[in-house]
Amino acid sequence: MHSLGAVPLNRSLFEYIRRNSRISIAAEKLKSPAEEGIVKKILALAAAVSLYCAIAAARIPIGTLAGTVVDSHGRPVADAVVMAQTSDGLKPYGTHTDANGRFEITRLETGQYDLRASCHGALSDWDRRIMVRSNRTTSVLLRLPSKKVQ
Repeated sequence: MHSLGAVPLNRSLFEYIRRNSRISIAAEKLKSPAEEGIVKKILALAAAVSLYCAIAAARIPIGTLAGTVVDSHGRPVADAVVMAQTSDGLKPYGTHTDANGRFEITRLETGQYDLRASCHGALSDWDRRIMVRSNRTTSVLLRLPSKKVQ
């Protein structure tokens, strides 16, 4: 795979892609200048969309929430449901704990989140306003009560 970051200025994007990728095989089989024009437009649009997505993704700072769900005796709880949402309640996320009671929610936009765990009818209190920071993992311990919530 070739990077488009080093495209020489004296060469068109189409020519660069044509010479440095597998698209060149398909481009060689074009029958008319009209077909080549369509391919040029498609390649230019694909390059623009890819560039836009890369820039947009780079601007959104993201982090990770990770932790463990334990019971009232401090033992890890497997297969617990962990619910997270932005503190304004608009973006919900969810996952399950592994056999060791651990969970991880990745690619969260930075900001404040509320977390809660549940398993077999037991529901933890909300752990509120947990701060997710850019390129960091925030660790959390969620404790399930011994009694089921009615």
